[in-house]
Amino acid sequence: MKEIETKESKNKKARKNRTILVIVMIGLMVLSTAGYAIMNWEGNNNSSGGKVKIGSYSFYKSQGFWGVDLNSETYYFDFLPNETSVENISLVGLDIKNYQGLPVYIVGGDYSPDKFYINLNTLLQGGFFQRINRACISEINCTDPSLPVKNCSKDNVIILQSYNNQNLTKRDNCVFIGGSNLDERNRAVDEFFYRFLSIK
Repeated sequence: MKEIETKESKNKKARKNRTILVIVMIGLMVLSTAGYAIMNWEGNNNSSGGKVKIGSYSFYKSQGFWGVDLNSETYYFDFLPNETSVENISLVGLDIKNYQGLPVYIVGGDYSPDKFYINLNTLLQGGFFQRINRACISEINCTDPSLPVKNCSKDNVIILQSYNNQNLTKRDNCVFIGGSNLDERNRAVDEFFYRFLSIK
C-alpha cells in the first residue's frame, strides 16, 4: 500500500526540489559566464583573432576579414600584407592619383570577393572616385551588349578574370587581376589594394 503523505512532508519535498533546481541553475550560470570569459580572453591573446601590427599599420579581425583604418576609412582584406604573394606582378605606373575624381570601370568579376566591392565603395563614398560602373573592353568578348565598351588607353578599368596562373598586371590604364582558383584571385585582389592604397 502507498503511504499517505502529509501536507508538511509534501512541502518539505517541494522545497528540497526547488533548492536543488536553484543550485543547478546558479551553477550553470557561473560556469557559462566563466567559460565565455575564458574563451574571450584566449581569443584576444591569439594573434589570428586580435590585432596585428605590420609596419606602421594596425590590422584587426572584423567579420572574418582583416580591417585597417586609413584616413578615417576602413578597408578589408582576406590576407595580411605579408601573406599576399602574387606570381606574375607588374604594376609599373600604378598611382592612386591617376584615379582621383575619375570614373572607374569594372570588367568581369562575377567571382570577385565582396571585400573587393566594399573597398571600391569605400573609396567612392570617400569622394575618391567619381563613380564605379560595369563595362566591357574591346580585347575581351562582352557577354552583355548593354554595357559600354571602354578602352585601356583612355579609361580606368579593372579587369577581374580567371587565368591559368596568378596575375596582377597593369597595361595602360587597365589593371588585370586574376588567378586559377579562388585563393589566388583573393590574394591578387588584396595585393592590388595594398599597392593601390600604398600600404605595400
